[in-house]
Amino acid sequence: MASRKAMAAYIALKDGDCGLAPFYLGEMIHYIADVSSYCHTLKHDELGYTNHQIEGAILLRTG
Repeated sequence: MASRKAMAAYIALKDGDCGLAPFYLGEMIHYIADVSSYCHTLKHDELGYTNHQIEGAILLRTG
């Protein structure tokens, strides 16, 4: 997936779209960073909780 985002950024730059290219590069970096995050490499049942539960807890604390 990251390689597709890199190619999309390259094409955007080649087409002169300097606004869209950084967007694709940001998505590419996000995909790469996700694989270095422990929680992103596990299945939900291996964590013992779901993203929905985590998001709910964050919402309760932030508001």
